[in-house]
Amino acid sequence: MSIFKNRIFLTSLGLALPLSLAACGGDDDDGTPAADAAQAADAATGDPDAAADVSVSLDFAAMVGPEVFACSDGGNAKVYNNIGTANSDVSFKDFRLYVSNIRLIDDADNEVSLTLNNDGAFQLQTESDGHVALLDFEDGTANCSETGNANLNTSVTGTVPPGNYTGLVFEVGVPFAINHLDVATADSPLNISALYWAWAIGHKFARIDYTVVDGAVWNFHLGSIGCATEGMTSPPTEECSKPNRPTIRIENFSHETDVIELDAAAIVADSDLTTNAGMTPGCMSFGPDEPDCTPLFPNLGLDYGTGACTNDCSGQSVFSIAD
Repeated sequence: MSIFKNRIFLTSLGLALPLSLAACGGDDDDGTPAADAAQAADAATGDPDAAADVSVSLDFAAMVGPEVFACSDGGNAKVYNNIGTANSDVSFKDFRLYVSNIRLIDDADNEVSLTLNNDGAFQLQTESDGHVALLDFEDGTANCSETGNANLNTSVTGTVPPGNYTGLVFEVGVPFAINHLDVATADSPLNISALYWAWAIGHKFARIDYTVVDGAVWNFHLGSIGCATEGMTSPPTEECSKPNRPTIRIENFSHETDVIELDAAAIVADSDLTTNAGMTPGCMSFGPDEPDCTPLFPNLGLDYGTGACTNDCSGQSVFSIAD
């Protein structure tokens, strides 16, 4: 918000004003507290037109088709119907994911990075290695008690310069520079062992664990693969060959009023949760799970063969603005 200073306008009152008085008036300071405060603000910022950054809260909602996600219902595991190609009845054991590289899009189509508030729990803003936030939709009840916890987080908060913002873009995942840190010593939210594979591979960018009623667990764990290291406890020095970080771009978005939905049913819309075609139950992003991952990745806009976006991940069907 621009700072407007009070200015003294001298009008002719039939009085001869000394030139020295007119010269003193040239500093745009009328001696009032408001003018003094304005000049102090200018001096602090070095820019008379500088304005404070704007606080932003991005709200997310976890969905399973048209229903709101929950681990439990009345003390029992909540069941969702007609999930996947076999129309399975499923409950959940986990629902968490990392988001990073968050930018707001202004009306000139510029992408402006969000500076996260470091909260020591769900958000981490580094000086030079980017930022990451953890969205945690599970509450540790019912089937979620095995790997989950009671703490929830459904929003990301931060600041941006003032502007007219009309869109949002972010990545699902952890930036490479902080993805392969030791989980035992990393800052929160990168210190959660349930969302970590090993130094060589890094974090599970998303962990959504489905359980088919009267059936087996079918897990979806997204993360980078093809990471060249000297061993499982050695971090890679170069980006993994398949980064697997979907870029999600949402147009016509207002951070003040809109909620971003992510749909666990849409992720596995083309998957049969009653079968396991790979090595482990579901899609763990690794090579042996290629039969289960190949039909799933396009729903996030990714190509499983390359780990990169197809057409800028524009075909993703998981994230949308709530109606």
